[in-house]
Amino acid sequence: MYAKCGTILSAEYVFNDIDSVDVISWNSLIAGYAANGYVEETIKLFRDMVVKGVIPDQVTFVGLLSACSHGGLINKGLDLFRSMTEEYNIEPLAEHYACIVDLLSRVGRLEEAFEMVREMKIEVNAGIWGALLSACRIHNKKFEIAQVAAEELSKVEPRKTSNYVLLANIHAGAGRWDEVERVRMAMNERGVEKQPGCSWIEDQNHLHVFRSDDDNGVLQQRQADMGNTLKTLTAQMKTCSASSLHSHTYYD
Repeated sequence: MYAKCGTILSAEYVFNDIDSVDVISWNSLIAGYAANGYVEETIKLFRDMVVKGVIPDQVTFVGLLSACSHGGLINKGLDLFRSMTEEYNIEPLAEHYACIVDLLSRVGRLEEAFEMVREMKIEVNAGIWGALLSACRIHNKKFEIAQVAAEELSKVEPRKTSNYVLLANIHAGAGRWDEVERVRMAMNERGVEKQPGCSWIEDQNHLHVFRSDDDNGVLQQRQADMGNTLKTLTAQMKTCSASSLHSHTYYD
């Protein structure tokens, strides 16, 4: 709980107060370090765990590989991935492969990541294909890999519009407008519609939702209501500011 809230010191305090620390507690703190960007601390904690004689499991390496991915520790991540299978005899899950694919993709080693995906012994999930597709967008290259990843994602998530939009943006970034049009035609043929934009604001414990496809009359009324509310708030702020300035006026 503390780690997920970002209060790592409190998480460490509770961890150190445990009499008999099991692998679950170690994994919780490792995952907490990784999620909050404490890469070096994550690796050190893993070493301490091994020294204490606690045997890591699949969850342990998900946290470790995730930390390496976000920290850009390519060689360390690959070493840990190998030690997981060779030293600890742990069969990689889709989550482990996703971390390695994300790790390689972040630094532009897309061919290596794609080759790993093709050689996987387990079923490739949407997270892995999504990491590849996102990497192609970031590095703006490898259109063949992007096309394959998008096609596989369309099989796993046929109604998810963001995958099509991402592929279209990749082609658009390179000026491949014919390919952009093909992606749009594919969306129309499969009946995929782009989700409307949505914003929301909470006022007096009531949530107000605004969608880009709202009825024009309703939307205009909501916009007018928001405009009036903003004017009222602005006037109140000016009044409070003037009162505060008057009460703190100093004279020579």
